[in-house]
Amino acid sequence: MAEKERIKVVKSDRLSFAQTRRAGVFAARLIGSVDSSTQNIAVVDLEAGAHVEDHEIGRCESIYVVKGAVDVEFDEGSELLLPGDLVYFPKGTSHSLTPRRAPCRILLIFSG
Repeated sequence: MAEKERIKVVKSDRLSFAQTRRAGVFAARLIGSVDSSTQNIAVVDLEAGAHVEDHEIGRCESIYVVKGAVDVEFDEGSELLLPGDLVYFPKGTSHSLTPRRAPCRILLIFSG
């Protein structure tokens, strides 16, 4: 029998950001595979000059802009996202990200 998932509280003053494999991109995992079998959530900071290259995703992904501005490119075109904006990508789609106004903070939600 699988272990029951538990409630998890993440306090903003305890976030631990780490450099990702991409220059100028730092992430703090809020919910990971240890916490949930269906969802991963991370806060990501993008510095000026950072770029997340075009990549295809294996799960559904939502990007919510907390601060700054980010250009998102995808198969159908591109959008400038501002604080409060969200974009949803179904599994199997691709996109890239470039901060236009940095520092930029986004919330990434992976599900499915």
